[in-house]
Amino acid sequence: MKSALRTYSGLLQLRTATIAGLLQSQAGIAYALKLFLIVILIAGLGRWFGLPALWQQPTVAEQLEEAAVSIREAGAKVVAAVLPALTDLQTVPGIVAGFLQDQVAPIVDQVSQIATELTPHVVTAEELLKQSSVTVDEINQAVNQADVTPAQLSALLAKADVTPAQVDLVLKMAGITPAQIEDVRKQAATVTNPVMAQLQPLLDRLDMSAQQLQEILALLSATPEQLVRILDLLSITSDQLGQFIQQVKATPDQLQQLTLQVRDEAVKAEPPIGVRPARVVNLGGQWLATPLQAAADWLLFGLVLLLVAKSLGGKATLAQHIAALALAGAPAVLLLGAYMPAITSTAGPTMIALHMFGRVIALLGVIWCAALLVKTVATAHGFGIWKTIGVVGLTWVTMYILVPIEVLLAIGYLLRG
Repeated sequence: MKSALRTYSGLLQLRTATIAGLLQSQAGIAYALKLFLIVILIAGLGRWFGLPALWQQPTVAEQLEEAAVSIREAGAKVVAAVLPALTDLQTVPGIVAGFLQDQVAPIVDQVSQIATELTPHVVTAEELLKQSSVTVDEINQAVNQADVTPAQLSALLAKADVTPAQVDLVLKMAGITPAQIEDVRKQAATVTNPVMAQLQPLLDRLDMSAQQLQEILALLSATPEQLVRILDLLSITSDQLGQFIQQVKATPDQLQQLTLQVRDEAVKAEPPIGVRPARVVNLGGQWLATPLQAAADWLLFGLVLLLVAKSLGGKATLAQHIAALALAGAPAVLLLGAYMPAITSTAGPTMIALHMFGRVIALLGVIWCAALLVKTVATAHGFGIWKTIGVVGLTWVTMYILVPIEVLLAIGYLLRG
């Protein structure tokens, strides 16, 4: 152990005798390869500095679950903001009126225009609901043309001057069940108030009773009469408002359901040991593969360096040349900072200082490795220091300047031919 440490110290001090002794023996070449493996593994420990952030990083399932919660909260906030905005007469023209008239009204008009062009005009329940009064014949025509909901029929009956017998006849024509007839009659009884009669379609859309609506409006210091006046100013019916609120409420629910379904699929795709333990295992694999990655990065440069050195009279064998490259990595323990992950924007001053210190130490390690590379290659091939620097420089020029130029010329020749 002491001998190995003494040899390592001699390498760091760039001693010619230590380097020559290692390159001339088979044990020295094996020592060089083992040394390269150990120092790169030590440098690769910098990867583990990213373990806390990797462990705290939410999984895909957790991110989708948070998104579902955010969607649900956003939908509740939007729905909760609709009625308060409508009850404020000062803000309606600027907020609600602009949105509904600019977004909802054009779509309704466009759909109505297309329907008018494609089909002959028929009286619909929606059109009758916009009128202040209707007749029994108009209600019968609407029932014959299309299905009418109990809510729509209740609102139409409230606007018409009909007898109980006519009410029963219209309900039978609409195909309403006895239970629905009773419900419609109850609704008709509750809409004797003209104001609540106009708001009944809104209540039906939101599955809300008249009392519940009045309680909500009371909390907002508003009255049903104010809400009706605002709807008249906006030129929309309570049924259209209820439909709009339903869409606002349903869209987040649909998105939330879809998000939860995707989350369930993500949970099924998680590793058996769990996402976070799997991240630790993956990080361990990356760390163990660090020497192979470093060797792959050195391989091409080392082969080109061997060719250049041999062409200029180098005397080292292939094993000695590889050992020289491996020995040059002795100071690579200082590259610990180079393997540390990049800091995030939320990192504190301590982490930033540690990260910068690691980068500075890694730069010193690169310079030290370069100096030792010149020394080991010079010793292995029998070159002087300046000639070795020239060989290394020529290798760099060959790899990054001459070879790319030759490749471009070859491609141009092939394309031209």
